[in-house]
Amino acid sequence: MKPYEGSAKTLEADPPALMVVTVDAAEFEGTITTELQSSNPHGTDMTVSLTIRPRGMLAIMFFPIVSKAIGSGFSRQIDELAERMEKT
Repeated sequence: MKPYEGSAKTLEADPPALMVVTVDAAEFEGTITTELQSSNPHGTDMTVSLTIRPRGMLAIMFFPIVSKAIGSGFSRQIDELAERMEKT
């Protein structure tokens, strides 16, 4: 998996229920939204969404490859985040 370097900035936060960050990299830009809901009687439900847009003509041409690469690692990272949260 190729790492994508860039920056992230908090767009919206309502601790501990909501966090929205913007991501900015050379090839793409977008948002990551994380919501925690304690409506589950056996724990907390976590919903994470990622929205990305290609940046530039070259990125548009390779966007299917880039989005597949990001998507392939995204679910694993979310699972790892959930495991870390369960331990705290």
